[in-house]
Amino acid sequence: MNRRKSLGLYLHEPHYLKKRGIGNSSPIGLFAFGTTQFMYSLYLIQIANITNRRVWLGASLFYGGIIQVLAGIFELYSGKTLNATLFCSYGGHWISYGFIYLPSSGIIESFKGDQVMLRHAIGIYHLSWTVFTFFMLIASLRTTVLQISTLFFVFITLIFLDLADFTGLNILSQIGGCFGVVVALAVSEMGCRRSGIGGMNCRLSGLSKKVGSSQSTWFIKVM
Repeated sequence: MNRRKSLGLYLHEPHYLKKRGIGNSSPIGLFAFGTTQFMYSLYLIQIANITNRRVWLGASLFYGGIIQVLAGIFELYSGKTLNATLFCSYGGHWISYGFIYLPSSGIIESFKGDQVMLRHAIGIYHLSWTVFTFFMLIASLRTTVLQISTLFFVFITLIFLDLADFTGLNILSQIGGCFGVVVALAVSEMGCRRSGIGGMNCRLSGLSKKVGSSQSTWFIKVM
């Protein structure tokens, strides 16, 4: 009997070989998009009179780009096709858009100083993503109000960037940046909710202070 029990222990699967569940990758993708969008939108608004956007390239290529694409791949593995499409597509958007401004790509230099042609070429680029966002907005109509609203503001942001590229009016780009900030905050709110934090509508309640003889302990209950 003892030999059978010992044999059963050897045949038992070790705990480190047990199949583990896949975590929710959507908060990573949402925060990657939101943080990159927030940074880029502030540059569009020209906060502190900053016109050189190259500091944003790292976040565009790696965090908003590669990390978001990886989040989309895990979403696809989890069977969430719409989320996977959004993350992989917008991750590819940030990679490709950042690559345009990467000095080693030579794309900007290939226009040989023709700023009007360059602006129109970027306008066509933004217009293509505007059309894509419109279809993603239609596809998201059966999801949450927050996700629909977020994609709507992404759509509005891209429209203003389109107009800015084709008209050359900087004020339109700044308006697009303001809408971009709204997008970034909405996406971050979605990231908070899906990560279990609860979002901006969380309430701090049940705040109590327990005073002991040697220490004080604070208890915060997040609703």
